[in-house]
Amino acid sequence: MFTDERRRIVWDELRERDLGLFAALLTTQTLEAAAARAGVAVGRGALNLFNLVWLSVSCALRPTMNFATALTWTLRLIAQVDQSSRDAGSGSRAGADHGSGRPSSGRVGPDGKARGRRRSKHDPRKADAALSEEAFAQARAAMPAAYWRALILLLGELFEARHPDVIRWNGFRLLALDGTCVTLPRHKALGEHFGYARNKNGRPAPQARLVMLQLPLARLPWRYEIDARDVGEKTIAARLLSDVRRNDLVLMDRGFFSFGLFSQIDRAGSFFVVRRIKRVRLRTVRTLGPGERLVQWTPAARQWQGGSMRLRVIDYQFKGFRKSALVTNLLDRSRASAGQLVGLESSGAWSAKADQALYHRRWEIETSIREIKQTQQLTGHLRGRTPKTIEYEIHGHLLLYLLLRWVMVQAAHARGLDPLRLSFTAALAQALLAGLVILLLGGGGGGRPTRLLAAMIEQITQHLVPLRPGRSYPRRNDGKVRRTGKRHKLLPAKLRREKA
Repeated sequence: MFTDERRRIVWDELRERDLGLFAALLTTQTLEAAAARAGVAVGRGALNLFNLVWLSVSCALRPTMNFATALTWTLRLIAQVDQSSRDAGSGSRAGADHGSGRPSSGRVGPDGKARGRRRSKHDPRKADAALSEEAFAQARAAMPAAYWRALILLLGELFEARHPDVIRWNGFRLLALDGTCVTLPRHKALGEHFGYARNKNGRPAPQARLVMLQLPLARLPWRYEIDARDVGEKTIAARLLSDVRRNDLVLMDRGFFSFGLFSQIDRAGSFFVVRRIKRVRLRTVRTLGPGERLVQWTPAARQWQGGSMRLRVIDYQFKGFRKSALVTNLLDRSRASAGQLVGLESSGAWSAKADQALYHRRWEIETSIREIKQTQQLTGHLRGRTPKTIEYEIHGHLLLYLLLRWVMVQAAHARGLDPLRLSFTAALAQALLAGLVILLLGGGGGGRPTRLLAAMIEQITQHLVPLRPGRSYPRRNDGKVRRTGKRHKLLPAKLRREKA
C-alpha cells in the first residue's frame, strides 16, 4: 500500500499499539478512500494524513498528556519495541532506529554499529526532522477539514452497511440532532476566532459551537460541524441536514423548531419529530383521536410568506410533569402511532415501555454529548492555542467516540445485547488497556495479542448499565416558573406535589 518504507513502518507501529481495538475499523483502505473522496493528497512523510488521524485519536485517549508528551511517548514506544525486536534477532526492521532518528543503510560492522553514508543535517528525509514536535505542529495545522468530513461520511456508510438493523426503527433510519458549546482554553487567538461567553464567575471564556447528527440507537456520530459560537445552531443544522435522505426520521429538540428546517427535511422525503413551542400558531384542521389533531402552519415571518405546511400534533402529559406536545410531518398514523411516539397507553396512563418510545430516543444524543465532554474529558483538557489545533483535537475526540461505540455495537451483537446497555466508561478503560497490553508483549507478533484483544472486547459486555424505566433527571434551576414574554410562562418540567 505504501511506497515510502518509513511511512509504512510508522503506520504499522502506531496501529499495533493504541489502535488495537480499532485496527479492523480504521484500516489503510478506509483512510485512503477518505482521502480520495476529499480530493486531498495523503502525503509521503511519516506525518502523513494516516498517522495524523491516529495521533488525534491517541491524544483524545490520553487527555492529560500535552502534544509534545504524546508525540514523544509514541516515538519512545516505537523505539522500545524496535529495540526489543532487534535483541530478539528478528532483523526485519533492524535497519531503522525509529526513536533516535538515526537512519542506517542496513549494513552492520564488527563493532555492532550501522555502516552507511551519513545524511546531511539539512536532508529533509531525516527521521528526527520528520517526526519532531515542530513538524507535527505544522502538519496538524495543514490538515484539511475536508478530509475529516470525508472520513466520518465513509465510516458512517461502512457502519450502516455492516449493522443496518441497529440504526432503524419501524423501517425508518433514525437520527437525532442537537448542539452544545465547548469551552476552550483562554487564549486570545481562540477567543477572536470562536467568540467568548461569560462563565459562572463572569469571566469571558472562548467557546466553540458543536452541532451533531447522531444514530441514536447506537449513539454513533453520523455528521457534525464545529463553528464559531456566534453562528446559530439552526444555521449549522441546515448544513448538516443536507445529507438526510428519503425515509429518514430526525428527532429534534424544540430549539430547532424552524419552518426552514422543517421544509428542508420534508423536501428530502424524510420526516421529523420535535416538541412544540407555544408562540407558534397552528390552525386545527381536524381531530384525529384523543389528544391528536391535524393542523396547518402558515408562518407569519416575511421570509416564509406564501409558505404553509400540514402537520400532526400529539398533546400528552405524564403524571407529575407539565403538559407537552409533539409536532411531526409524519401524517400516516399506521407507520407511527401516538403511543409509539410518546409512550402512552390508550387510557392516557404512562406505559412501562415509555423509555423505548420514539421521541425518548432523542435523549441518547444528550447522553453522548455528556460522555464526550465529561467521560472522555473533552471539556477542560483541550491543549491547543490556535483554531486549527482545537479543531484537530475535537475531531480526534469525536473519531475516538465513534470507534468506541462501533466496538461496543460489535461486542453487544456477539452476545445478543442492546448496545446501549453496555457501559461506555468500561469500554474506554479497555481501549486504554489494549495499547498497554500490546506494548508489554513487545509488538503484534503471534496470536496472543489477538486473543487478549478478544478477551478485552468480551470484558466490555460484562459491564451492563441497569435499566431504570420512568427515571427522570431534572435540570439545574428548573424548579421555578419562567416568563417567556408576551404573557407566556413556562412551568418546571417536573411539577411540585401539593401538600394535602
